[in-house]
Amino acid sequence: MSDAALRSALEKLWERSRETALARVTVLEATAESVAAETLTDDARRQAEREAHRLAGAVGTFGFWSASAMARDSARSASGTP
Repeated sequence: MSDAALRSALEKLWERSRETALARVTVLEATAESVAAETLTDDARRQAEREAHRLAGAVGTFGFWSASAMARDSARSASGTP
């Protein structure tokens, strides 16, 4: 597969994955708001941990290294792991 074909395939895959990634970011934003308001439930914390973990992997696959690192940090924070 040529570089151009690989790039094109990755772009198409990202377009299909983008909405899911953004939905995961929305979950993390809502979690941050709940933490600030001191209303975060255990279920919401666990969901945030799962979504952050999935987001870290997904965006890392597409080369968004900084976003992946931030998502990993969020997953660790949500899990209580330093």
